This record gives sequence, structure tokens and C-alpha cells, in this order.
Amino acid sequence: MVDKTKKQIMPQDLYNAFNETKDKNANDIEAAAQLLETKYIAKVEILEEDSQFQGMYFSTPEMKQNMKKYPEVMCIDSTYKIFSLRFSLMFFVIEDGEGRSHIVAVGILVNESRPIVKWLMEWFKKDNLEAVKKTRGFITNKDLVERSVIREVFDWGRLFICQFHTLRIFGREVCLTKMKITKEQKENALRCLDKMVKSSCL
Repeated sequence: MVDKTKKQIMPQDLYNAFNETKDKNANDIEAAAQLLETKYIAKVEILEEDSQFQGMYFSTPEMKQNMKKYPEVMCIDSTYKIFSLRFSLMFFVIEDGEGRSHIVAVGILVNESRPIVKWLMEWFKKDNLEAVKKTRGFITNKDLVERSVIREVFDWGRLFICQFHTLRIFGREVCLTKMKITKEQKENALRCLDKMVKSSCL
């Protein structure tokens, strides 16, 4: 992420956005949104229910530019229990032609219930309407709610399981008794799969 001075925005900046004002008013959502809008020129949308914060979506101009440049494959992942409020942080990430990852949008959610996740996905779609039409694949973890919402909101795209969970699934399903193989055969098969998954070419 890059702010208006072209200074690289690190994940720590996200933490700071929710904590810079803690001496005046702890966990001030409005102050965090104002900081994102003024310092980083971000588009910010907030979801509330009964005047209670439920989620935030934001994306900077630099993020949107990267989305326009490399929209073909989208990775979506979450980090849990961040900040003092224990929110979920959801990243929308693309990869450029040199294999470098770029965050193109961020969601901060009180939880990952279907209505909140759907609200976030729909805002991402609305904010990147032309670019996201070119997205052909979505890589996620195995979270069923997230995958179900993606199928609904981005019904033209294909869903893929991320590398980490692919390897975990194979590690669990390649079973000695079920497949009637030896321990050595299982280890060889998983080692081969690991090399295939992490190969730099097809």
C-alpha cells in the first residue's frame, strides 16, 4: 500500500490506524476512518447495525491501480483477532507479472458471518467493477462461508483452494490403511506433491 507521499504503507500502519487515537478515545472507528481517508487517500465504507460497528472496507488509489493492472487471479485471506477489539482482517491480494503480491483492498470485520462477509465482497465488487469482471479465479482457504459468498457475488469466477490447505488435505487423505500403501510410499507421494505445488512452472 502507498500513501499520497508514495511512502510504502506496512501492515503496522493498519494497526496504527486503529490505535493512534487511543489516548483520546480508545478504538475510535471514526478516527481510524478519517486517518485512512486523509493520510492515505483511501475510499472507506463502514457497516453498522443498531449503531454498532460491524465492518469496514477500504482501498487506496494505488491499490485500485494494481487491481486494474493484474485482475486475473484474486487471493482472499483473513487474519484473526487483531487490534485490541479482536477483529478479523480480510485481505484482497493480487500477484503481478514478477510474482510479487499486492494488497488491493482490506476488510476489517467484527466477525465473518455471512451477511458481513457478503457486504464486504459486494463493496469490493462495486469499487472495482470493471477490473473484477476480468477476474477468472479466486484462491481462498477452506472457509465455507467465504467460498459460498464468493460463488454468489462473483458467479463467473472459478474457486481454488490455497496452497497451504491443498497440502494439508492431501496429507490427511493419503491414508496408509485406506489406500493400502506403506509409510514410505505415503512420504514419497506427499514429497512429490509438495514439489509439484511449489514448482515455478507447470
